[in-house]
Amino acid sequence: MFDPQRRAASGELRAAINCLTAFLELRQAGLGLRKRARREADGKSFGLAVEAIACNLAVLRLTDPGRPLAVHSSGVMWAKGRYSNPVYGSISSTRWTSWRDLKSASLHH
Repeated sequence: MFDPQRRAASGELRAAINCLTAFLELRQAGLGLRKRARREADGKSFGLAVEAIACNLAVLRLTDPGRPLAVHSSGVMWAKGRYSNPVYGSISSTRWTSWRDLKSASLHH
């Protein structure tokens, strides 16, 4: 099950995820998926979403390599308001070009 609280534990993994986040932002810009820049808070939420997805994918790859990652994009299972999880707000508003792009980016950075 997807855990939106999962974060990188090492500096090396954190650096790789930062590269992945930068790649995804450039990819979005290159495809024209964003009409304007993200606000600072939205950028942080986007980074948290990428980190959570990447960490969940890493755990899944180590524990059950053939199993796909299911991400509930609406966040209905988490609190709303001040206790809401910023990961879900970012995921639901993000158009991922493909999981192949995510995998490709992680292999090249």
